[in-house]
Amino acid sequence: MSDVPIFLLLVFIPGILMVVGYVWWNWPEKNGPKAPRGTAPGQGDTLVEGGGGGSRGGVSTVTRVSKDPQQYAREMMPRGKK
Repeated sequence: MSDVPIFLLLVFIPGILMVVGYVWWNWPEKNGPKAPRGTAPGQGDTLVEGGGGGSRGGVSTVTRVSKDPQQYAREMMPRGKK
């Protein structure tokens, strides 16, 4: 009996099954993320911090984002359209 079929049974078939299982397990959800995103509408602002570093120093910024959807829309309009 040849050693090739035994090698195929012991190495390639389990390897193929592992790859298929890995892809199936990590397939993305079709209905979007499970965790809720964003914030609920309401009063006040949310503070968003951002920063970046460079070779000569860093930059840190804080931006206020309104929780009110209408106020948020007004703030996101281009300056010429306000």
